[in-house]
Amino acid sequence: MSSPKIKAMALCRVSSDEQLKNHSLARQNEAVYKTAEKLKVEIPPEYIWSGSVSSKTGTNVHRKDLQEMVQACKKDKKIKYLIIDEPDRFMRSIDEAFHFEVEFKKYGVRVWYTDNELNSDTTMAKFMRFMKYFQAESSNNERMHKTIAGQTSAINAGRYPYQPLRGYKKGIISGVPEKDGRKADIMQDVLKRLAAGMLNLTESLKEYNRLAATIYAIPKEVKMDKWKKLVVNPFYAGIIVMDKNVKARNEHGLHEPLITKDEHRRICELVEESKKHKVHNGANKQGNPEFPLNGLLRHADCPRTHSKYDKFVGLNQHAKTRVYPKYRCRGCYCSINRDELNHKVIEVCNSIDMTERGRKLFLSALQEIWIRQEDNAMQRKQSLTAALIDAKKTVDKHTRAYIDETDPDIKNSIKEVLNKSRDQADRLEKMLNEVGETANLEREEFTRFALEFIDNLGTHLISLSPDNAKKCKQILFPDGFWTVDAKNVYTRQISPIYRYRNKKFSANCAENPLWCEWRESNSHPKFGKLVY
Repeated sequence: MSSPKIKAMALCRVSSDEQLKNHSLARQNEAVYKTAEKLKVEIPPEYIWSGSVSSKTGTNVHRKDLQEMVQACKKDKKIKYLIIDEPDRFMRSIDEAFHFEVEFKKYGVRVWYTDNELNSDTTMAKFMRFMKYFQAESSNNERMHKTIAGQTSAINAGRYPYQPLRGYKKGIISGVPEKDGRKADIMQDVLKRLAAGMLNLTESLKEYNRLAATIYAIPKEVKMDKWKKLVVNPFYAGIIVMDKNVKARNEHGLHEPLITKDEHRRICELVEESKKHKVHNGANKQGNPEFPLNGLLRHADCPRTHSKYDKFVGLNQHAKTRVYPKYRCRGCYCSINRDELNHKVIEVCNSIDMTERGRKLFLSALQEIWIRQEDNAMQRKQSLTAALIDAKKTVDKHTRAYIDETDPDIKNSIKEVLNKSRDQADRLEKMLNEVGETANLEREEFTRFALEFIDNLGTHLISLSPDNAKKCKQILFPDGFWTVDAKNVYTRQISPIYRYRNKKFSANCAENPLWCEWRESNSHPKFGKLVY
């Protein structure tokens, strides 16, 4: 009975179009089949890997062809050789080359080269293989450094040494892409309308896909993740930036931009804003609006006081016909009626009064905040003015296109876009006229609202969202609220801009307008005086 035929695998690899044009694959195929004849082994058609694959250092561990070869060795024990023309066709990394030699040897497969002098297990053969791997890695590193230096030099000169982006095509001058006719017009129109606020991200994507489908021979719909990366690419504003292997930036690219730098900035802000809105705020983070004192009220009589378990949390106790909202201590499970506890906290807050000096300081802070708001309004006015100018230019452009167009279908489509552009321009003009008209009135209302909030702090504190209630507590009552015997509610620390209203205070206490001592009669025996 004849012995089973020994099998071998073959690897033929190129990494550039130049090598492919020079018939490198054909030469490698011929060399490995001759070596297989000398070894008297068979290379089945399914066990030859031939094609264009990168083998630069650091990429070989996860190379698809190598992983497929390893899996083939695991399944077919008749494979005894992996035949390769030259070491640099295997890979261009010293460490990874020897790693895969050992990896294949685990399954009884030897890495075999067409140069027989490299295949021995002698020290000299190993040294020769090392030198070949060393030369391949050095050549690869040198090529990478030259490539990076060349691309960096091109970017510094204002050229774009990569494939043109959507809307552009290769130009006559190397590295200077040119606008690609109607494709560039579509991209420019959508980007400008997005920057002007006429379209949001979703609408701009739908509009681009709709228009692009009419001009691309094989239209491929762009997805939102790719669209976000595309619209914030500074290339469209005439800026060339690379931050990978090549790290360079040139604000003045030689190609013709589709949008201005200000429009690019506004688009980037829109994309960032969309990311913020997608951040998920779960129930635990946002809190329960039905129980605004969650985590703000602590139980002084709890056995686990001064720990994270002495805080009250809200819950609804259900009976057959009614629901009883209560706060319950996490440590001892003592419960207090929600409305009763809210009322006691309101009483504590209402017993606080702002001093005259504190009120002056507060009004001064409001004045500073309002000045900042006016600066923001001025910036908004400038932004709206720029957006209005762009919108009017867009209207003029669509009007000319509508007049010149003869195809009825396209003309109707342009008219629809033109009407939207006019509406957007009207909205921007109305918003621009409204900015600053009622500044003084708004300022008075703003001040009145702030003072009313301070004077009725308790009521407002209970009506705040849980997140804002925590912020208010942190600013005004750093130690929160405490309850004793599930009856009395008090606070042990208060902001220095307040004092407790007490007609029996002596004149000496009133002389210091930002604070006063807590009365001994009101201090709790366990905690003593109020802390400022």
